[in-house]
Amino acid sequence: MYNLFYITFLAFCFTSLSVDAQLKQVKFKEYTPKWTYINYDPTAAVKGVTNGYSHLFMHSCAPVTDGEYLYTLSVNAEEFFQGGLLEKVSIKDGKLVWARSFDLRNSKSREFPINLFIDENKNIRIYSYREIPNRTMYFWSKSNASTYVFDQDGNLLKHAYTEDSDSTKFPIINHFFNSIPLYSYNNENSIQYIKKSQSVGNSFQCTNYILSLEGQKIESRSFSIPYQYYYRADNSMTLLNENRFVNLIHSANKKQFADSIQLVLQLFDRKLNHIKSIDILPTIGISDFYGVVDANQDRILISSPKDYFTIFPSTRVPASLVYSIIDTHGNLIEKVTYQTNQYTEVKCVLLKNENACLLFVSERTDEGIKSFYILKSDGKGTFKLLKTLTLENPNQFMSVQFVSQFENSDILISTSISDPDSSSIYVNNNFLSHILLSGKDLGLTVKNNEYSSKDKISISPNPATTSISIKSDDEFSNSVIEYISSEGHILYKDTKTIHIGQNQMDCAFLAPGVYHIRITNQVGKLIHQSNFVKI
Repeated sequence: MYNLFYITFLAFCFTSLSVDAQLKQVKFKEYTPKWTYINYDPTAAVKGVTNGYSHLFMHSCAPVTDGEYLYTLSVNAEEFFQGGLLEKVSIKDGKLVWARSFDLRNSKSREFPINLFIDENKNIRIYSYREIPNRTMYFWSKSNASTYVFDQDGNLLKHAYTEDSDSTKFPIINHFFNSIPLYSYNNENSIQYIKKSQSVGNSFQCTNYILSLEGQKIESRSFSIPYQYYYRADNSMTLLNENRFVNLIHSANKKQFADSIQLVLQLFDRKLNHIKSIDILPTIGISDFYGVVDANQDRILISSPKDYFTIFPSTRVPASLVYSIIDTHGNLIEKVTYQTNQYTEVKCVLLKNENACLLFVSERTDEGIKSFYILKSDGKGTFKLLKTLTLENPNQFMSVQFVSQFENSDILISTSISDPDSSSIYVNNNFLSHILLSGKDLGLTVKNNEYSSKDKISISPNPATTSISIKSDDEFSNSVIEYISSEGHILYKDTKTIHIGQNQMDCAFLAPGVYHIRITNQVGKLIHQSNFVKI
């Protein structure tokens, strides 16, 4: 229901500014981010509208970063979703490298892209819902799976979709607006998908699928997650790190809510074998709803309520959001509270390089002021205001959909910018943007990488002729070594152990030029990257 309201809100938040006016006015008063990129498709042509933004409706899934580039996917709104826009953007300067539209607006079959990730060959894969024809227009009770594969230059390599009668691929029953997280598995060679449905009894019936990149079932295992009470039982399986999932079971008895409530944190391995369960209700405290909103390594961010979003600029009683950070042993690390105003959207994430969380607040006050706040917890239970940002255009309202943080602590926010006072649906769309904020400017901690290239690994000679030597102070087993051209093409990729001391690598087959070498460890974490010249 929340997602439905969210989409409805965005649909009511379209603005009628021209393209030039929008490009000119997406600026903050007295603040300049590192860069701002506006999602824009100049080929868009929607009846009655000349604005290229008109069919971009929302960031349909989390953007993906790979090396020096950001891949972002926007969905169009014509006829309630018919394809989308895939874009490759430089993280360094926010410049567009290429954009590719898969537009189905003249087709009877509509699609809603839901997952985007990079596979083992560095190709960009998109997984979508594809409507089964002759079903209800706005709510697809069931849909087929559709896949797109693009290479790093934006060339479409493949588009395939299942038919109604094909039950061998993507064993997923879809419902419009349902979120289906797909996780990379086995070094991006396959996909992990957890299908879950609430049973009639006191348990969630779940199936853990391992699928090929083409959707074929490799293996599956069914299991159940018990809960205590019947009313408002919920679970939220989230990937914690490369080896573990975290799950939160919340159930309550409607008639005896105050004293009949269950809140259990569960840990599972990647095969979905249960590791342990922890009763965290005494630590978190009683509330009307809970949810895992972020998880990273040994920290889990739990919010109550799970999300806070107010539709339309109507008066309401202010409320409180409570965020609790706990570790995998159930110990409370920090608990902070934020008091909302009359018109608020909030996004909270864990910081990578310090034990704190970052809160993004879009707010409309009684006086009609539309402000954007960035707050950081101090590790002791208090939020500190880092920035108050106001868009130069007084009619614009900015809401954050996704947040990414880089190793240097820079923050990338994927947003929609709209006019919340608009009462017309399908005028000109709100427009989408990505904004890179300086971690240094926000005062965020920059932690040294776990593996520092200058301390752990060095490359010589440079320039090189027939071979290079990788000198390492540590041993890294099953490391992936890649040679990458200046255009971003992977010319060489191999998995081998880097031993302490000198490790020789052949480069005689490379043509003269400048190349990038990238080394990641066995769980995909970057341990070294640098450039070298081949002569």
